[in-house]
Formats: sequence, C-alpha cells, structure tokens
Amino acid sequence: MLVRFLFFLLSVASSPAPALGDDAAVPVASAIDHFCSPTGRIVDRTYLPNGTFVANLKNLTASLLANASASGFSALSIGAPGGGAAYGIVLCRGDFLGAQCVTCLKTGFEQAASYCPGSPDATMYFDQCHLRYSDLDFLAGGAAASNMPERRRPPGGT
Repeated sequence: MLVRFLFFLLSVASSPAPALGDDAAVPVASAIDHFCSPTGRIVDRTYLPNGTFVANLKNLTASLLANASASGFSALSIGAPGGGAAYGIVLCRGDFLGAQCVTCLKTGFEQAASYCPGSPDATMYFDQCHLRYSDLDFLAGGAAASNMPERRRPPGGT
C-alpha cells in the first residue's frame, strides 16, 4: 500500500504544472454572483427597450470594453444626468488583461441582460472580472453610491 502511495506521489510531482499566464486555460463561466435593481415595487426602475438609457448603455458598454482592453479598468458615464444617463465601472483581475478581459466583460454584460431584464442597475461578479452599470451616478459617491442593487435569481433558479 505504501508503494502505491509513493508511486502516486511521484507521478503527481513529476506531472507538468499548468503554465502561468495562460489565459486561454481559464474559461469565463457563469457569474459567481450578481445583483439587480429592484423592479415591480412602488418606485419601479425599469427602462424602455428603445429609450435613451438603452442607447447610452450600448455606448457605455463599447467605451468600457475599449478602455478595459488596455488597462483592465474603466469607469465612465454617458449622457446627461436625468436624461437617461448610464454610469458604469469594470475591472479585470491583474493577470487577466487584453482580449481575455474583454471576453469576460462581454460575457458579463450579456448575462446581466438575461439575469436582470429591464433593470437599469446591474452588478456581475466573475472570478476574472466584475462590472456594474446603473442609471444612478454611483461613481460620484454620496447617497447614490450606497444604492446597491438587490440579488436576484438567474434564469433557471440557481
């Protein structure tokens, strides 16, 4: 029995370790967690599919992805306050930059749309990246910054 254990230990110790920095070996999966703004309450915060917020959110997403590709971080706002403005922040893990960062963030924005349909405030957490967008200016600090959206179940119920 001891011989088998020693053989197992030797085989594990001699097997090649995964290469560090090999981002292709780290697939982006489902979000670890997510939060959405409350909908269906007295103050219903939803947006119209063809409204100004959607157009600003599309522009915000493209700008955040472009900026994060180079640095792994970006925080921006698009539009005028009170007129459908969109605020966003993205961050990738320090060893997950460039195209891999963008892929993770794209997945995050896509999953936010399905996990938080119609919600103007969503936060997505992945192992490699996280993002938040909102119709409230959480970037400036103050009262709006403390308005963390609620956790909602993803489609499928997990």
